[in-house]
Amino acid sequence: MIPVRDERETAAMHSAVSKAYLEIFPTATIVERLALLQPGSRVAVTCSPAKGVDETVAFSETITRLGYKVIPHLAARAVRDRAHLVDITNQLTELGIDIIFVPGGDAAKPVG
Repeated sequence: MIPVRDERETAAMHSAVSKAYLEIFPTATIVERLALLQPGSRVAVTCSPAKGVDETVAFSETITRLGYKVIPHLAARAVRDRAHLVDITNQLTELGIDIIFVPGGDAAKPVG
């Protein structure tokens, strides 16, 4: 039996779900799969050691233009230098992306 929720509980659940996001890897088929999501859905783009941070930024641009709210993961070990970081942040700012996630990353050796 499903418990009955009062308005406060329902509002809290809606708030929590509205902040949820789907985390994806940039792959050849992921864009068509994203079509299942509602417009404006939050999507986090993972930065893989194989593809690097530039691929994450490029893919973030692609799906931002499709109407998703994108949260790119920018692996710190994949940033070459300060100029690269400035370029990345400028690109994301131009796209209207204002939230990023910066893990250290999985690369054994930093590129910068």
